[in-house]
Amino acid sequence: MIAIEEEIRKKAPGALYGEYAKREDCWNNLKANHLLADINSFKELLKDKNATSVDRTIVDIDKAHKQQYLKEISDVGADNWKKIYLWCKVSEDIPLFYTDLAHTIGKKVRDNITFTQKEISAGIHLLNILAEKRGTLEAICSSSE
Repeated sequence: MIAIEEEIRKKAPGALYGEYAKREDCWNNLKANHLLADINSFKELLKDKNATSVDRTIVDIDKAHKQQYLKEISDVGADNWKKIYLWCKVSEDIPLFYTDLAHTIGKKVRDNITFTQKEISAGIHLLNILAEKRGTLEAICSSSE
């Protein structure tokens, strides 16, 4: 990044390097000097299904399962999603992404707002995580606030 900025500032006419950076000849110059990364070099990283990133656990949902997943998420209920959120908030095992997600889903269930595909997939994944921890989901949902 630093090398790219230096190259742009060096080649830009006057002090308007931001405007120069928008021009095609600027990008051609960067490519000619091999300063831009080749997207093909990242393809193997993008294909890695074993990555630990939170987003790697979220997969596309086919239409056949979407309604089933929506029902599962809605059946938990807004009050229980709030309990899940509060539990995730103090748990060291749950990433912040899922904590925020539980809060968002709870509000959307309560207000009957449409979910994004990512929220559906990640919501189901969160429920599965909690279900894998013996009795965690049941304990959270049966607790009083």
